[in-house]
Amino acid sequence: MTKNKNIVCKNCGWENQGNFCSNCGQSTQTKRLDNRHLFHDIPLSVFNFEKGILFTIKSIIFHPITTIKEYLEGKRIKYYKPLSLLMLLTTIVFFINSFFNPTQRILKSAGITIEKRDMEATHFLQNHPNLFMLFILPFMAYGFYLAFKKYKNNFAEHFYIVVFIQIFYLLIASIPNLIILNNVNLEGFAIYQIISFLFYPIFYFAFYYKQEPNKLKLLLKSIWGMILVFIVIVGVFLIIGLIVAIALFLFKFFGRMIH
Repeated sequence: MTKNKNIVCKNCGWENQGNFCSNCGQSTQTKRLDNRHLFHDIPLSVFNFEKGILFTIKSIIFHPITTIKEYLEGKRIKYYKPLSLLMLLTTIVFFINSFFNPTQRILKSAGITIEKRDMEATHFLQNHPNLFMLFILPFMAYGFYLAFKKYKNNFAEHFYIVVFIQIFYLLIASIPNLIILNNVNLEGFAIYQIISFLFYPIFYFAFYYKQEPNKLKLLLKSIWGMILVFIVIVGVFLIIGLIVAIALFLFKFFGRMIH
């Protein structure tokens, strides 16, 4: 008779033979994050909430890099699902901002009028912040995935890195954002938005700090990752715009032929 091989729990390091750790309760089948996990977690994060939210918030605020690394390494049972937390925080922040609407105030004070079509798009984003967040996150993750491809983290892992960074940003910067944006002009608003994007390269620099001895190279990679994010997002919107334009042209063309 062959003896069952012990499985080391990724969360606490305890050796087990069953499907769950007898020490901490986490599944012993916890695997590396991959695209399959990603597509399973997105719908679960929209409709399901679990315990551990206060611990997770505290960990992200005071130990953000450690929290990200532990989650990627498989130590997940003590953490609230990051996508669920991000969806919750995004809803709360957009709800609060809808009362003050600092962006509209800034544009109005600068004499910039918003067209009805653009206003409708703005209202849609305000009413569906989670959909916009879920739409934009994969492209941000892909940009940094391309920049840091040699470090062996896959796309799904970069997706969760970006999720944690966005959670940290919402927790730390939401209230200061509201105060600052209600007291600046258009130029100040533009400068502040540029500064806010530095959150991502700073986090990536800190995340890979111990892995990359060449700190200048790491800094340039972190900045290049943010540039790639913009390139990917702009490219996606250009493709979407082109498809819509072609569809409208064909619709009008065949409409004239029919009539």
